[in-house]
Amino acid sequence: MQKGTVVSLKHFKSVIDFLKQNWRMILLTLFFIVGIVLATVSLDKSGYLFERLNTLSVNYISLRQGKDFFKIFSNSFLNNAVFLTVIFILGSSINGITLVPLVIGVKGYITGYLIAFIYSTYELKGIALSTLIVIPPAVISIIFLFIFSKFAIGFSLQVICLTLPNTSSKNLSLHFKQYLKQLLITFIPIIFAAVFDGWLSTKLISHFEF
Repeated sequence: MQKGTVVSLKHFKSVIDFLKQNWRMILLTLFFIVGIVLATVSLDKSGYLFERLNTLSVNYISLRQGKDFFKIFSNSFLNNAVFLTVIFILGSSINGITLVPLVIGVKGYITGYLIAFIYSTYELKGIALSTLIVIPPAVISIIFLFIFSKFAIGFSLQVICLTLPNTSSKNLSLHFKQYLKQLLITFIPIIFAAVFDGWLSTKLISHFEF
Protein backbone atom coordinates (compact mmCIF):
# COMPACT_ATOMS: atom_id res chain seq x y z
CA MET A 1 0.00 0.00 0.00
CA GLN A 2 1.36 3.41 -0.95
CA LYS A 3 2.27 5.96 1.72
CA GLY A 4 -0.28 8.46 0.41
CA THR A 5 -3.03 5.88 0.68
CA VAL A 6 -2.07 5.08 4.28
CA VAL A 7 -2.14 8.78 5.20
CA SER A 8 -5.54 9.19 3.52
CA LEU A 9 -6.95 6.23 5.47
CA LYS A 10 -5.64 7.71 8.72
CA HIS A 11 -7.29 11.06 7.93
CA PHE A 12 -10.52 9.27 7.05
CA LYS A 13 -10.42 7.35 10.32
CA SER A 14 -9.77 10.59 12.21
CA VAL A 15 -12.81 12.17 10.58
CA ILE A 16 -14.96 9.15 11.43
CA ASP A 17 -13.76 9.22 15.05
CA PHE A 18 -14.50 12.95 15.25
CA LEU A 19 -18.03 12.41 13.92
CA LYS A 20 -18.65 9.57 16.37
CA GLN A 21 -17.52 11.66 19.33
CA ASN A 22 -19.28 14.89 18.33
CA TRP A 23 -22.31 13.80 16.33
CA ARG A 24 -24.75 15.28 18.85
CA MET A 25 -23.20 18.76 18.73
CA ILE A 26 -22.93 18.55 14.93
CA LEU A 27 -26.61 17.58 14.71
CA LEU A 28 -27.65 20.44 16.99
CA THR A 29 -25.52 22.91 15.05
CA LEU A 30 -27.07 21.84 11.75
CA PHE A 31 -30.61 22.25 13.09
CA PHE A 32 -29.73 25.66 14.56
CA ILE A 33 -28.24 26.87 11.26
CA VAL A 34 -31.23 25.56 9.30
CA GLY A 35 -33.51 27.47 11.69
CA ILE A 36 -31.59 30.70 11.09
CA VAL A 37 -31.65 30.22 7.30
CA LEU A 38 -35.38 29.50 7.26
CA ALA A 39 -35.99 32.61 9.37
CA THR A 40 -34.11 34.90 7.01
CA VAL A 41 -35.93 33.63 3.90
CA SER A 42 -39.36 33.82 5.54
CA LEU A 43 -39.09 37.37 6.89
CA ASP A 44 -41.44 38.93 4.34
CA LYS A 45 -44.07 36.19 4.43
CA SER A 46 -47.56 36.79 5.83
CA GLY A 47 -49.76 34.78 8.15
CA TYR A 48 -50.55 34.51 11.84
CA LEU A 49 -47.18 32.98 12.75
CA PHE A 50 -45.22 35.75 11.06
CA GLU A 51 -47.47 38.47 12.49
CA ARG A 52 -46.80 36.97 15.92
CA LEU A 53 -43.06 36.93 15.30
CA ASN A 54 -43.15 40.54 14.13
CA THR A 55 -45.02 41.51 17.30
CA LEU A 56 -42.47 39.70 19.47
CA SER A 57 -39.64 41.48 17.64
CA VAL A 58 -41.28 44.89 18.13
CA ASN A 59 -41.87 44.08 21.80
CA TYR A 60 -38.20 43.12 22.13
CA ILE A 61 -37.19 46.65 21.10
CA SER A 62 -39.87 48.47 23.08
CA LEU A 63 -39.04 46.50 26.24
CA ARG A 64 -35.42 47.62 26.05
CA GLN A 65 -36.40 51.19 25.29
CA GLY A 66 -38.10 51.23 28.67
CA LYS A 67 -34.68 50.67 30.32
CA ASP A 68 -36.26 48.59 33.09
CA PHE A 69 -33.52 46.15 34.12
CA PHE A 70 -35.83 43.79 36.02
CA LYS A 71 -38.35 43.51 33.17
CA ILE A 72 -35.59 42.86 30.62
CA PHE A 73 -33.93 40.34 32.93
CA SER A 74 -37.23 38.54 33.61
CA ASN A 75 -38.19 38.39 29.94
CA SER A 76 -34.75 37.15 28.87
CA PHE A 77 -34.54 34.56 31.64
CA LEU A 78 -38.06 33.21 31.13
CA ASN A 79 -37.59 32.86 27.37
CA ASN A 80 -34.47 30.73 27.80
CA ALA A 81 -35.85 28.90 30.85
CA VAL A 82 -38.80 27.72 28.75
CA PHE A 83 -36.45 26.28 26.12
CA LEU A 84 -34.29 24.67 28.81
CA THR A 85 -37.31 23.11 30.54
CA VAL A 86 -38.78 21.79 27.28
CA ILE A 87 -35.40 20.27 26.35
CA PHE A 88 -35.20 18.64 29.79
CA ILE A 89 -38.69 17.13 29.49
CA LEU A 90 -38.13 15.86 25.95
CA GLY A 91 -34.74 14.47 26.90
CA SER A 92 -36.47 12.39 29.58
CA SER A 93 -38.34 10.45 26.89
CA ILE A 94 -37.46 8.16 24.01
CA ASN A 95 -38.41 10.97 21.63
CA GLY A 96 -35.70 13.31 22.89
CA ILE A 97 -33.15 12.14 20.35
CA THR A 98 -35.35 13.52 17.54
CA LEU A 99 -37.28 16.34 19.24
CA VAL A 100 -34.45 18.07 21.13
CA PRO A 101 -32.67 19.04 17.86
CA LEU A 102 -36.00 20.42 16.60
CA VAL A 103 -36.26 22.63 19.70
CA ILE A 104 -32.77 23.96 18.98
CA GLY A 105 -33.90 24.55 15.39
CA VAL A 106 -36.83 26.60 16.71
CA LYS A 107 -34.42 28.58 18.89
CA GLY A 108 -32.29 29.26 15.81
CA TYR A 109 -35.39 30.30 13.86
CA ILE A 110 -36.57 32.77 16.51
CA THR A 111 -33.08 34.21 17.00
CA GLY A 112 -32.52 34.51 13.26
CA TYR A 113 -35.92 36.09 12.70
CA LEU A 114 -35.33 38.68 15.42
CA ILE A 115 -31.95 39.71 14.00
CA ALA A 116 -33.28 39.75 10.42
CA PHE A 117 -36.30 41.82 11.49
CA ILE A 118 -34.12 44.36 13.30
CA TYR A 119 -31.80 44.63 10.30
CA SER A 120 -34.62 44.99 7.77
CA THR A 121 -36.37 47.58 9.94
CA TYR A 122 -33.43 49.70 11.11
CA GLU A 123 -30.78 48.83 8.46
CA LEU A 124 -27.26 49.90 9.54
CA LYS A 125 -28.53 50.92 12.96
CA GLY A 126 -30.07 47.46 13.19
CA ILE A 127 -26.69 45.83 12.56
CA ALA A 128 -25.17 47.83 15.43
CA LEU A 129 -28.11 47.03 17.69
CA SER A 130 -27.87 43.31 16.95
CA THR A 131 -24.09 43.26 17.38
CA LEU A 132 -24.02 45.19 20.66
CA ILE A 133 -27.24 44.16 22.40
CA VAL A 134 -28.90 41.13 20.83
CA ILE A 135 -26.04 38.78 19.98
CA PRO A 136 -23.73 38.86 23.08
CA PRO A 137 -26.25 37.51 25.64
CA ALA A 138 -27.79 35.26 23.00
CA VAL A 139 -24.43 33.61 22.36
CA ILE A 140 -24.05 32.77 26.05
CA SER A 141 -27.51 31.24 26.40
CA ILE A 142 -27.29 29.35 23.10
CA ILE A 143 -23.91 27.80 23.95
CA PHE A 144 -25.23 26.39 27.21
CA LEU A 145 -28.52 25.30 25.64
CA PHE A 146 -26.39 23.37 23.16
CA ILE A 147 -24.35 21.78 25.93
CA PHE A 148 -27.44 20.78 27.89
CA SER A 149 -29.13 19.51 24.73
CA LYS A 150 -26.16 17.19 24.25
CA PHE A 151 -26.84 15.76 27.72
CA ALA A 152 -30.57 15.56 26.92
CA ILE A 153 -29.97 13.51 23.80
CA GLY A 154 -27.58 11.29 25.73
CA PHE A 155 -30.16 10.68 28.45
CA SER A 156 -32.83 10.00 25.84
CA LEU A 157 -30.54 7.29 24.47
CA GLN A 158 -30.35 5.86 27.99
CA VAL A 159 -34.15 5.76 28.12
CA ILE A 160 -34.21 3.99 24.77
CA CYS A 161 -31.69 1.46 26.07
CA LEU A 162 -34.03 0.81 29.01
CA THR A 163 -36.53 -0.66 26.56
CA LEU A 164 -33.99 -3.31 25.61
CA PRO A 165 -33.89 -6.67 27.42
CA ASN A 166 -31.64 -7.18 30.48
CA THR A 167 -31.26 -3.45 31.18
CA SER A 168 -31.23 -2.36 34.83
CA SER A 169 -33.40 0.58 35.84
CA LYS A 170 -30.88 1.38 38.59
CA ASN A 171 -28.46 2.64 35.94
CA LEU A 172 -31.13 5.00 34.62
CA SER A 173 -31.78 6.33 38.12
CA LEU A 174 -28.12 7.26 38.48
CA HIS A 175 -28.04 8.89 35.06
CA PHE A 176 -31.23 10.83 35.85
CA LYS A 177 -29.65 12.31 38.99
CA GLN A 178 -26.70 13.46 36.88
CA TYR A 179 -29.10 14.75 34.22
CA LEU A 180 -31.09 16.74 36.79
CA LYS A 181 -27.87 18.11 38.28
CA GLN A 182 -26.78 19.28 34.83
CA LEU A 183 -30.14 21.05 34.41
CA LEU A 184 -29.67 22.97 37.66
CA ILE A 185 -26.07 23.85 36.75
CA THR A 186 -27.18 25.12 33.32
CA PHE A 187 -29.58 27.57 34.95
CA ILE A 188 -26.55 29.47 36.31
CA PRO A 189 -25.23 30.70 32.91
CA ILE A 190 -28.83 31.23 31.76
CA ILE A 191 -29.33 33.60 34.70
CA PHE A 192 -26.01 35.27 33.93
CA ALA A 193 -27.04 35.75 30.28
CA ALA A 194 -30.28 37.40 31.43
CA VAL A 195 -28.37 39.70 33.79
CA PHE A 196 -25.95 40.53 30.99
CA ASP A 197 -28.86 41.22 28.64
CA GLY A 198 -30.47 43.57 31.15
CA TRP A 199 -27.21 45.38 31.83
CA LEU A 200 -26.27 45.78 28.14
CA SER A 201 -29.74 46.93 27.17
CA THR A 202 -30.08 49.57 29.87
CA LYS A 203 -26.56 50.88 29.21
CA LEU A 204 -26.56 50.95 25.42
CA ILE A 205 -30.14 51.39 24.20
CA SER A 206 -29.98 55.14 24.81
CA HIS A 207 -27.40 55.38 22.01
CA PHE A 208 -30.04 54.29 19.50
CA GLU A 209 -32.81 56.57 18.30
CA PHE A 210 -35.87 54.87 16.82
